[in-house]
Amino acid sequence: MRFSETRHVILILFIVVCLLLWVGREDAAAGPKGPLQVKNRFPMHLGLLTPLPEGPAVLPAGRLATNLAVDYSSIYFESRSASWEALMDMETTIITCRLAYGISDSLMVDLGLPFIRMSGGFLDGFLDRYHSTFGFPNYGRENRPEDRFGYVLRRDGADLVRPVSESFRPGDLDLGVKLALPESDDGHLKSALRLAVQVPTGDADQWMGNGGWDWALALPTVIGAGKLSFYFTPSLAINAAAGSKGRHLETKPVWGMLAAVEYEYSRNWSWIGQVNIYSPAFVRTGIDDLDRNSMELALGFRFTGPRRWVYEAAFCEDLTRTAPDFTLHLAIGW
Repeated sequence: MRFSETRHVILILFIVVCLLLWVGREDAAAGPKGPLQVKNRFPMHLGLLTPLPEGPAVLPAGRLATNLAVDYSSIYFESRSASWEALMDMETTIITCRLAYGISDSLMVDLGLPFIRMSGGFLDGFLDRYHSTFGFPNYGRENRPEDRFGYVLRRDGADLVRPVSESFRPGDLDLGVKLALPESDDGHLKSALRLAVQVPTGDADQWMGNGGWDWALALPTVIGAGKLSFYFTPSLAINAAAGSKGRHLETKPVWGMLAAVEYEYSRNWSWIGQVNIYSPAFVRTGIDDLDRNSMELALGFRFTGPRRWVYEAAFCEDLTRTAPDFTLHLAIGW
């Protein structure tokens, strides 16, 4: 069996295991709370290890948690420089399954695997009317065929990406280890140290993976004040070059910062707002929007229902061009 076939078998087995665990036990406990676990889904960054919004909580020893999330994003980006041409006109669906397990009361391991679908979508007409009605910029979307998929990354006349639309394909698998640090005497300040590694299981030709191993270190921290919790997560990621053989684009260290506030409305409901920021992932391209920090705002809630199942929903909006125009995020887990 060829390596590519073996990889696909492993991924299918991973999905089956996730689904079996997802239907789960009635006494399963809810996973760690904290910020909304929705990432920036900008297409150029899908194959990179970028900041994962999270808090410092870890699972108790012997506890298993699972989470199944769906993110639907609309993206339009078009720009040129002396040597670069970039076009991203698409809607993406990303389904992510995450597992976490408490090794001890202060140590947890987790893993996550996304499946990515790119397409022309169906929202262009609605977005044109919405932007025109409220006077929002449309970034040139009206000059493209409606609901037509487009993905071009070209440097010095050479294509860097070979996109395929209308099919779900796996991205890179990420693995993490989180260690809880001693908390403050009053219990209001808690921190943890998380080391993450991203395994090259995605297709580098389509930038659903970068074809190399990536590493990241984060320090998720929370300050509690009654019903309010304030989260701060500084992070650093080191990514391999993006792209496939002969068409690499060099990366540079990515510095990230998550800032979030959670309001515990009741025992079951929490309202959350957060901003996820990180530095440019690639060496200078000459396109100003690609060479600036990426910033995304997310507003949403988390609800703990019967059998301790946790439901999460959010609406995300770009604060810079290197984030989707918007993302709808839905997740369920325990």
